[in-house]
Amino acid sequence: MIVVSTKHAHLVPTLRPVAVFVYQGQARDVESVMVDGRWLMRDDKVLSMDEGEVIREADHVSREIWLRYFKDHPELEILEGFDTGFPG
Repeated sequence: MIVVSTKHAHLVPTLRPVAVFVYQGQARDVESVMVDGRWLMRDDKVLSMDEGEVIREADHVSREIWLRYFKDHPELEILEGFDTGFPG
């Protein structure tokens, strides 16, 4: 079960809720998710994992991948402001 907020400008008018969400909905419109009687997300808060830790790990891994890519392609210039998060 998912609970969706229709109180966002991009979902108005909500004449046909399913169609509006399918065609104009965004991830941030989902407020709560329940699977097999267990809340995975409730009132915009992820309960099934440490969301902050997942985001930090994803950021770390993606920066490592970019750094490796630039090391493997020394002919490419790292643009100003592009921060791999690693020295050098």
